[in-house]
Amino acid sequence: NTKFKNKIIKKFGVLNRYLHPDFTRMDIYRANCASCPATVKYDENEYRKAIKIFQDIGVLILDVLCQYIEYHLPGKVKEMENELGYVITMKDLEKKIPHKLIYSDDLSRFISLYKNISPSTP
Repeated sequence: NTKFKNKIIKKFGVLNRYLHPDFTRMDIYRANCASCPATVKYDENEYRKAIKIFQDIGVLILDVLCQYIEYHLPGKVKEMENELGYVITMKDLEKKIPHKLIYSDDLSRFISLYKNISPSTP
């Protein structure tokens, strides 16, 4: 599917900007910055962007896996409650703890789509 392939290419393009940074845009070129590029400064906004990208790519991988399983083994995705459980319960966990866990809209949609899966009964 071309639309899905383009989505993956776009997400990996964004990820590559983090993995292969452009040094002219890094803090070492700004005033009042440490002269050593190994110095790391915590930036909440950059952290949120990085987590969102990680979650977006994780969801792409999970989505491909679920589509593959559903295509080759129809109905078997419903039996993956244990495997998807940690991801699916993130919204519930986020309500119980004082920290944000979900930064990706794609992850929220994935959770909503698969939150009602349960093991098939014989």
